[in-house]
Amino acid sequence: MILLYLKGGIGNQMFQYAAAKALATHLSTTLKIDKSYYDEKHYEGDELTRYFNIPYFRDILHFFNITAPDATQAEINSIQLNTFQKIIDKLRPWHRRRKFIEIPGSDQDLFQLKSPVILKGHFQSEKFFAPYAEIIQSEFQFRKSIIDRNKKFAELIKSSNSVSIHIRRGDYVSHDRANQVLGALREDYYSNAKAYIENKLDRTVTYFVFSDEPQWAKENLQLFSNAYFIDNSSAETDVDEMYLMSLCSNQIIANSSFSWWAAWLNPNPDKIVIAPKKWFNNAPYDTRDLIPDSWIKI
Repeated sequence: MILLYLKGGIGNQMFQYAAAKALATHLSTTLKIDKSYYDEKHYEGDELTRYFNIPYFRDILHFFNITAPDATQAEINSIQLNTFQKIIDKLRPWHRRRKFIEIPGSDQDLFQLKSPVILKGHFQSEKFFAPYAEIIQSEFQFRKSIIDRNKKFAELIKSSNSVSIHIRRGDYVSHDRANQVLGALREDYYSNAKAYIENKLDRTVTYFVFSDEPQWAKENLQLFSNAYFIDNSSAETDVDEMYLMSLCSNQIIANSSFSWWAAWLNPNPDKIVIAPKKWFNNAPYDTRDLIPDSWIKI
């Protein structure tokens, strides 16, 4: 059994699930999800980390057609280590441990692990699931209810030479640590991305702007006259907007796992995806494996 300790928002959860599902497939074993993180309150500095203790984030993956069930408490207990076992486990080589904790930026090959194992980490790289990409794509198919309620915008997107633009602000601006580590992208990133897109595409493009602060985007990003602004001010619309973003022919993403996944799920074989070259604002994180080779870094 692979027991995935799930945490974070939708994009982070998707990276974790993709890595765990790929490993479970590789080992021909079952995958179960431990959601105990969402039963507690988690603090970052002196502020509550977003809204991760609310039920919406606890169950957000079920807006997709994922196949892995939640682990029962008995299943979680059966794989957990006691104090002595934890000490022994830490003395083993990383690929032989019962509890695997990712070391970001390292060259750890997830597929060296054996079952049973507890997975903890972010796994923010395609390398953790690339051999099983088709399976991951099928797991992240959006449920029919999401497709049905977004038909109007979906038809408009599909009938145009569409480019999605994701502008992430919110906690990237208001939360001290998020602002320090990530920070909202500058306007010149979007203007340079726009210039690249329009240089590459022959036809007139239509932009679909997705932002957690749509009014700010309208007032400050005056680059896109032929644009639709989509309101992402409510957590309940997150998956709907990821679905619509993924339908666009091309993407200009933010330094956000949310729009990373929208771009990755775009099935267009000729898509242009533009991503920020500098993902983190001021942090010593290794991002060499974060952006797929076929995407354009600006």
